Amino acid sequence: MTRLLAIRPLFTHALVAVAATAALLAVPAAAVPTALTAEGAILSSGGAVVDGDYALTFRLYAAQQGGTAVWEEGPLVVTVSGGRFTLGLGAKVPIPQATLTQVASPWLGVSVGNDPELPRTPLRSVVFALRAAAAEALECSGCVQAAHLDPKVLQPYAKLADLQKIELTDYAKLSDLAKIDLSPYAKAAELAKVAQTGQYADLLNPPKFADVAKTGAYADLVGLPTLVKTGAACGTGLVVKGIKADGSLDCVSTALDPSALPANGLAAISNGLLTNVFKDTFALAKPLDIPDASLKGVTAQVVVADIGKVQNIAVAVDIATSSTGQIQVTLTAPGGAVYLLHDKSGTATALKATYPKPDSPVSGDLSTWIGKNPAGTWTLQVIDNVPGKEANDGQINAFSVQVEYVSDKKVAATGALLMPGSPSNLGPCGSGNKGQMAVNTAKAGLDVCDGADWQFMPFVPLCGNKALNTGEECDDGNNVPGDGCHLCKLAKCGDGIVQAGEECDNGSKNSDSAADACRTTCKLAKCGDNVVDSKEGCDDGNSNDSDGCTNSCQKPCSGGWMYDGVCLKSNTLSANADAVPGGCTPYQPVKNWQKADYVNICNQFKVQGTTCETPDTDADGGLCANYQALASWENNSTPDVWLNKASFNWTWVGGNPNCSLKSDFASVVVYACK
Repeated sequence: MTRLLAIRPLFTHALVAVAATAALLAVPAAAVPTALTAEGAILSSGGAVVDGDYALTFRLYAAQQGGTAVWEEGPLVVTVSGGRFTLGLGAKVPIPQATLTQVASPWLGVSVGNDPELPRTPLRSVVFALRAAAAEALECSGCVQAAHLDPKVLQPYAKLADLQKIELTDYAKLSDLAKIDLSPYAKAAELAKVAQTGQYADLLNPPKFADVAKTGAYADLVGLPTLVKTGAACGTGLVVKGIKADGSLDCVSTALDPSALPANGLAAISNGLLTNVFKDTFALAKPLDIPDASLKGVTAQVVVADIGKVQNIAVAVDIATSSTGQIQVTLTAPGGAVYLLHDKSGTATALKATYPKPDSPVSGDLSTWIGKNPAGTWTLQVIDNVPGKEANDGQINAFSVQVEYVSDKKVAATGALLMPGSPSNLGPCGSGNKGQMAVNTAKAGLDVCDGADWQFMPFVPLCGNKALNTGEECDDGNNVPGDGCHLCKLAKCGDGIVQAGEECDNGSKNSDSAADACRTTCKLAKCGDNVVDSKEGCDDGNSNDSDGCTNSCQKPCSGGWMYDGVCLKSNTLSANADAVPGGCTPYQPVKNWQKADYVNICNQFKVQGTTCETPDTDADGGLCANYQALASWENNSTPDVWLNKASFNWTWVGGNPNCSLKSDFASVVVYACK
C-alpha cells in the first residue's frame, strides 16, 4: 500500500478557462458546467510515487474537520505520471448548486484507495462560479424598483433640494479674481526651462566638470599614482626585489649554491665586524699515570660542549713514557668511532703530537667530523705493553680537543661594539631579554640582564687573558664550565655547575630541607639525609633499624613490606571475596600509582611463575573499588590483574565492570594495612 504523504488539488487560475472549455465542447449557452478541472500531486517518503493508476475518492465538507460530506464522488481511477494527475471533479456525480449555496466555505477531502482521508483543503472562489446558474432563472427586466431599495442605502447621498441651501460666502466670485494684482509674479511661460524642470542639463552655459566629478570613479582621476598590481606573484625560484614604474613586481632569481657561501657568512655581510666562527679548547684537568704492563691501561676523558658545527678539529696529546715503542694510543669519539693514534713505534721517551694535522693517525679519519656537532665525551686510552720495574710507566701530561666551529648560539664583534643605554631606558629585566647588555657610562661598566634583574659589572681587566687580575680567583684562558675555573672563579658547590666529584648542583636551589632537592653538599637526595623524600615513608637520618624508621626509610611493617609509605601485606585467594591477612586493618591510600608501581608490588609478593611486567589487559581485570583489596593477580605468565582505583591511576585497556577478584591459579591478593 502506497503511503500518501501529501496531495494538493490545484485548480485553474480562473473559471473563465473552464467555462471556455465547456463552450468549446458545445455545452448550451444557458447551461453552466458542473465539473471542475483539478490538478494534484501524490508523494511518498521517497518523493513522487510510482507512475500508474490509483483509486481516488473526493468529498466536500462545510468545515475543515468533522461533519458529514455534502458531496462525494469516487472512487475514481486516476492515472498518475511523475507524481501528478489531472481530472474533472463532478464529471460523474455533479456538484449540486443548492449544496454550494448552503456551504459558505467548502473544504475538499481526498483519500487514496483504502488509506485514511488526507487533511482537507479549502476551495477558493472558482467553485462558486457554479452558483451562476441560479442567476439565470431571474427575469432582469424591471426586477429592481425603488420599493426594493433599503432607505439606508441612500443615506450618504444629498437631496437636490438640500443643495440650494449651501452658503457660498467662503468662495470667491470669478469677477473678483480679475481685480487681483499679479505684477510681482512671473508667468510660468516666462520662466527658464531649468526653473520648470529642476534638471542640471537644462542650465544655460553649465560649468564643465572633470570626468571624475561626474562618475565618482577612481579610474577617471587625472595623474593617477602607480599602484602595485594585486594578484601578481613571482614565479618559482624568484623573489621580489622591488616594484616597477608600471606597478608590476621586479623579480630576481634565488638560485644560490649554499656551498658557495663562506663559512663565516656573518663576517661577509657585516663587513668583517661580526663573526660566529670560534675556536675553543677542551683539555684534561690534571695529568694521569700510565699503569705498567696493564691490558686496560689508563683512560682520560674530555667533555666537549654543544657548541656548533666543526670547521677544523685538532686532538693534541703529550705523553711521557720509557719508550714510545711499547705504548698504544687510541681515541674514542662521541658515537663510538675509534681512531688509532699511535701503535708501538719509535724509541722516544715522549709522544707529543697533534692529529690529524700535522700528525696523521695510524687508522681513522678525523676530518669526517667537519660539518658535525662534536658534543660529547672524547676518551683517550694509553696502554703500556712491556713490563717494567715500577707500577707506573709514564704519564699523560696533556690531552685536549681543539675545535674551530660555526656557532648557532653566540656572535662576536671583531670591531668596536657600541652598546649605549641603561636600565632606565631599556625597560625591566625578564626572561624575554635575558642576556641583554648596555654600557653604563655613568658607572663605567656594563648593565647585564640575568633574566630576573639588571646586574652591574664594572670595567675590570678581561677575564680569560690567562693572567690573574684583581678580583679573579683563577684564569685558565677559557669559559669552559666544569674544568675547575669558570668566569675566573674557582669551581665550588653552589655555583650551578656540576664539577668533578659533584653529583648535582642547582645553585641557589640546593637545599638540605626540601624533598628531592640537590643538597648543599652537591649530593643527590637519599635515604638517611634526614629529609623525607618521595617514595620514602620516613627518614630519621640514622642507621638504627628498630627505632620506628627502617634503614630503607620506611615505617616498620611487621610481616609485610613498606612501599611508598604504605604497609603492604599479601594473602592467597580461595574464593571471589576479600581475604584480609591477620593483623591487618585494610584501607585504601590515595597514591595515584601507575603501572610501574604495580610491577614493584607484584615482584615483591608474586608466586613463582608470575610475570609482573606483562599482565593480561583484556576484559578480565581492571580498575575497581568493590573490594577492600589493593591489588590481586593470577599466578601465571600473563596474569589477569585487579587494581583498586582509589590508589591506582593506570590507564587500563579493556577492564571488566564486574571487577571480580581471582581465586584460580593460586591468585595473590595484597592489602594496605594500618
